[in-house]
Amino acid sequence: MRHWISRPDLGEGTAAIVLAAAILAALIAAALVRPPALNRLPLPERIQAMLAASPELLPAAGEFETLEAVLSSGGVDEAWQWLNANYTTVDGAIMGKPYFLALRIGDYLYETRGLAGLAGCVGHKAACYHGLIGRAITDRGRPMAAVARAACAEVTNGRGEYLSCIHAIGHGLAAAHNFNLTPALAVCDELDQPEQEPCGDGVFMEYLFSAPSSSARTNDPWYPCTAVPQRYGAACARRQASVMRFKLGLPTPAIASACLAAPDSALSNPCLDGIGRYAGFISAGDMAMIRTTCAATASPRALERCTFSGALELALDNYPGADAGAAALCTELPTALRTECRERLEWIKQSRYEQDNLY
Repeated sequence: MRHWISRPDLGEGTAAIVLAAAILAALIAAALVRPPALNRLPLPERIQAMLAASPELLPAAGEFETLEAVLSSGGVDEAWQWLNANYTTVDGAIMGKPYFLALRIGDYLYETRGLAGLAGCVGHKAACYHGLIGRAITDRGRPMAAVARAACAEVTNGRGEYLSCIHAIGHGLAAAHNFNLTPALAVCDELDQPEQEPCGDGVFMEYLFSAPSSSARTNDPWYPCTAVPQRYGAACARRQASVMRFKLGLPTPAIASACLAAPDSALSNPCLDGIGRYAGFISAGDMAMIRTTCAATASPRALERCTFSGALELALDNYPGADAGAAALCTELPTALRTECRERLEWIKQSRYEQDNLY
């Protein structure tokens, strides 16, 4: 089906065609039952594959075992209570490294409820969507993407939350196509235009998390960005710094040099921003870590872009003291970028889910 049902609040397309809606309704009804045990990857393998790309995100020893025990004894509600008690402050700030724990809760929701489990993603939604929808599409293939999109439209609240759910579809498509990015992105092409980039970003993020290191090319640090349609270039470039780091083993100065020498000059800043996003994501609120990573770029331009994006990622991830820390990082930037940094921080604080360019 080439044209997907549109969401009127996104300002694209018209109301759903009755026939398409009927087809999707039937597909959803089939998907909401407990899924078949086909092509399932054992949890340790799935988690280990992802953490091989981002070992800094590994929670404390024993946390996965504790979560499994909570899920077995008390189900999803108690699992969220446990996660929030241990990884969220009273004012909602994130502590520690809960991403893959929340991803596992989403995975478990799919195991026990199918796509109906989306309604159970009541916290850490981006990670929960990643776990649930990624598992659904990996299990059941490309046709599940249309069903998942309809479920996203039904369950989510607000544009940003909806796009985060669409982003998770990209994760599933990359895995379902065994990291062959061309057919995965072809499915993203079938979405309404505002949804294509978040879907593509999910494809590239899953490639980063889960594709074997052998998929990268030592003679081309910009692969796979050099092999995807140009319209997905920026989305690919935002993840490419981490591809260089984890799949090619490049140090930060070499990554910055490769970003500055991008095959298309328009990809250079998104790549440099990726260094800062990585630093902010793994920092757990430690500004010194962000500053150290950015200083290692050994380039004034790279330092500025890294600091800018590190500040935004710090605020978006909402670690304790993130808003004050991010504001402090903004003050270290030259005037024009400092103004943009402060404006973006205000936007993030107003609604941390309503970002179009940070998933």
